[in-house]
Amino acid sequence: MPSGRLALFYWSGGVWFVALMFSPMLLPLSSILSTKAAVQIPAELPIALILVLGVLFWLTRRSFFRRLRAHWLAVCPTCLYPLKMEMGRCPECGRVVTRRAARMYWFGILFSPVNVLKSESKVLRDGQIWRDQRRDRIRLNNWRFGPLARRQRASPGPPPSMS
Repeated sequence: MPSGRLALFYWSGGVWFVALMFSPMLLPLSSILSTKAAVQIPAELPIALILVLGVLFWLTRRSFFRRLRAHWLAVCPTCLYPLKMEMGRCPECGRVVTRRAARMYWFGILFSPVNVLKSESKVLRDGQIWRDQRRDRIRLNNWRFGPLARRQRASPGPPPSMS
């Protein structure tokens, strides 16, 4: 298995995603080739290729997410080895990384795929921002503890009568 960013690029479906993005360029190419060549290329071939690449992207990405989820995102960003205990160092490659830092890294990568191209410090910052925003969204949308529930608890109405 390749290590580092190359492994991340492959296992997150990046290879298939790039192929999927460039495959629509094959549609006009197939019509040009079919008019000039002796061998006829079916018009459905590029569309079938796009579908196959989409399925490969989805399957690769889904298996990678399952692998990360099985270890609660506590996987070394360099070698993709699961971090078992809070030792502060990856047992496989020796990189200094805690389980919390690994989780923040994967939050940043998974919820903003553009971060694959960014430096690791920016990815960690984006992961923390995403986590904080998620916590705020959950807090705001929670029917029991959200702002509406606080408003209703603050003004309970008139006290019960003692008659």
